[in-house]
Amino acid sequence: MSTTLSPALLEVAAEWYVRLHEEMQAEAAQQQRLLFNDWLEADPLHRQAWARVEKLEQRFGMVPADIAMPALRDAAAKRRAVLKTLALLSITAPAGWGAYEYLPWWMVAADYRTATGEQKTIHLPDGSILVLNTATAVDVDYRAEKRLIHLHEGEICITTAADRAQRPFVVQTTHGEIRALGTRFTVHSDTKATQVAVLEHAVKIRLADQQHESLLLEAGHQVQFDRAHAGQVSDVSAYQDAWVRGIMVVENQALAEFIKALSRYRPGILRCDPAAADIRISGAFRVQDTDEVLTNIANTLPIKVVYRTRYWVSVTLREQG
Repeated sequence: MSTTLSPALLEVAAEWYVRLHEEMQAEAAQQQRLLFNDWLEADPLHRQAWARVEKLEQRFGMVPADIAMPALRDAAAKRRAVLKTLALLSITAPAGWGAYEYLPWWMVAADYRTATGEQKTIHLPDGSILVLNTATAVDVDYRAEKRLIHLHEGEICITTAADRAQRPFVVQTTHGEIRALGTRFTVHSDTKATQVAVLEHAVKIRLADQQHESLLLEAGHQVQFDRAHAGQVSDVSAYQDAWVRGIMVVENQALAEFIKALSRYRPGILRCDPAAADIRISGAFRVQDTDEVLTNIANTLPIKVVYRTRYWVSVTLREQG
């Protein structure tokens, strides 16, 4: 299982990119290349980090030269800004190249990613189907020995297809790996833990710090785990994958939990007042329009929605009159 690359190592690789593109005498350039080769061969992780930078380099061709070249020259002069510059170049908006957003490296360099509130379906080369939920980033690495999906953060739904080469299908997160056993399943991962829910067949889970043990999780069950420990296996909700259709279904859920889940689909701050936290809510809600969802619950529950700004919204108890 490959190792998650640290931001510090990725920054070193990015600096090497800038050094190798600086203007210098042929002799100095040759010396720089030799030093770079030594660094590259010193550790397999260096090669992984360099591959990430090369992936970004491939995207430079899509950026107009009047943006890309000054940015690179500036990065050469101010090495502390190199990572930010590479991020800028890789996520520049197609319409006018003027809307910039600074994201974590894994989000910037990922093969596929979704913004807050966005969902995306990817048809993989082997016929498998990968669905990305809101604010998700993944790398797809189909190798000779296995089919690997690296989920950096967010939530995915996988429907695996049979592979002619009989390569195993593996989803990797920072907490461990999930090996599909001819199946359909969801994976949600953040900085604290990974949660897997199996919808069809089964998966085998191996924790990052427990490589000699594995957990077989069968259809209809889910589990949450971190690098060293797995929680209690529980039943999967009948609506576990409703988000794939853009719907969030809840049954007798605490309002605070509902608002927390809804906030994943809405940029900015969406909070629930503790006084309203225990109100129960049930229903099916389309997550594409969170304003409409908030209006609907305000019309059916004893709560009100307070918009301090478009991106700062609170749900509080309605005053009884």
